[in-house]
Amino acid sequence: MVLVGIDVGGTQIKAGLVTRDGRLISHIIENTKTKLGYKAVLEQMNEIILALAKENLVDVKDISAVGIGVPGTTSPDGVVYFANNLGWENKALVNDFGKLCQLPVFIENDASMAAMGELMVGSLKGVKNGILITLGTGLGSGILLDGKIFSGSHGIGRQAGHMKVGENFYECTCGANGCLETFASATALVKYYKHIKNKQQATKDIQVNTAEITAKEIMKLARLGDAIAEKSVERLIHYLGIGIANLINILDPEIISLGGGLAKAGDQLMIPLRESVYNQLYDKKRFFTRLSIAKLENDAGMIGSAMFACENNNK
Repeated sequence: MVLVGIDVGGTQIKAGLVTRDGRLISHIIENTKTKLGYKAVLEQMNEIILALAKENLVDVKDISAVGIGVPGTTSPDGVVYFANNLGWENKALVNDFGKLCQLPVFIENDASMAAMGELMVGSLKGVKNGILITLGTGLGSGILLDGKIFSGSHGIGRQAGHMKVGENFYECTCGANGCLETFASATALVKYYKHIKNKQQATKDIQVNTAEITAKEIMKLARLGDAIAEKSVERLIHYLGIGIANLINILDPEIISLGGGLAKAGDQLMIPLRESVYNQLYDKKRFFTRLSIAKLENDAGMIGSAMFACENNNK
């Protein structure tokens, strides 16, 4: 028997076949059909499951359960309360998708699912109190307390991406202003770079197609000495440091791991980030929390979703 883990984001869907011990057998990545609406995304996920089964010569009946990581808040009984980057609100995902795929379905916040993956086979293995922060389209956070996924009393907790850290020049997709993910995410980096590109000139004449620029390209431009890119990255790191320091001051975790596309910047991100966090800490003499790069990278959400489904399907 195998499992399916789905990491559904506002930009991409990543889905994989996973063994019960957390080994990713095969996966498919597609652009999410967000603009076509809720039902279209469900149909897309079902088609991906069928494609995975066909490619790997697996009978769909041999898939024991499906886990889905959602970028938003979810209820214990399988309802997506709110997923702003998908445009979903009060969607009975477990019931709706279960009817479509004819398999047991389990859902949780996407960053919590990624944290589950890191807990089982990655950077949080053996950790009782830890946090995974995912830096992608938004900023997600999965929190482990006493070795268990924490989501709050009503399933709406652990939203570090919507921690208010300042006043920004644009509003978050949740409707509020000042959310951490509008300062520290791939989307935030691109928005700020474009925002100041119209007002300033880089010290080095590096030709850039601003309309199509990505966060990865901005990180590269910063390494090459482009002043606007450098300023954009520095701003992201400053605010990410504020958010992480807040989490340390409140929760005192053993480790905070960073995943998502921006984490691939490695030392370019991590070295100045540690200094930024240190500058914001309440007790600077006791900076015990380790900062690290997540081990499973983009696979964490798929593996964690599958492991979550496996654990809950056996209850």
